[in-house]
Amino acid sequence: KALIIETRSGDSSTLGGRKPIYLRLNPYHAAVLSLDLECDGINAVAALLNGNIVKSYNKKIEINKANAMVEINNAVESLTKQIPFTVEGICSMTIAIHGIVRTDCIEFTPNYDIDEFDLMNQVQNEYEFPVFFANEANLAALAEFSTSENYDHKTLASVSIHRGVGAGIILNNSIYEGSNGFGGEFGHNILYPNGLPCSCG
Repeated sequence: KALIIETRSGDSSTLGGRKPIYLRLNPYHAAVLSLDLECDGINAVAALLNGNIVKSYNKKIEINKANAMVEINNAVESLTKQIPFTVEGICSMTIAIHGIVRTDCIEFTPNYDIDEFDLMNQVQNEYEFPVFFANEANLAALAEFSTSENYDHKTLASVSIHRGVGAGIILNNSIYEGSNGFGGEFGHNILYPNGLPCSCG
């Protein structure tokens, strides 16, 4: 039931002293939820504290300000019904947004209109556990940086291609967001002169 559990004893050093005791997180102490809220669907997983995914949820649907809250609730309900027992239940949820996310608001989402209402506040008030919002490309970079084996560098760039293109940047072991959250935004690149206008405006 404890958050930290003992796994085994190690060998003492040649100088003597107590044998070391190896510790690890108890994966069944709690579970976490991760949601990717795209403009054309929602993808979500429930995972234990060791990172093992125990349930996934995927639904193709156009996401907008009218249905975003409903679809998030549907995903959470589906996931929580089917995860194994954990001591603390759900301890947190992170929602990836395809747009500019500030500390207290979703500032700009070029391909859907969820920046036109306070989704962040509504979701955080809906659940008893903490809910965090972040830019999707930043989260992708953080995941790659955190889970890649034998990665000993302090810098990483991850390019995310969906309906739009963005990047997540790790500098000196931390996500680089820039002064206004535009750190990984590529900006406009003209592919076809006089072509269709970009959804960014």
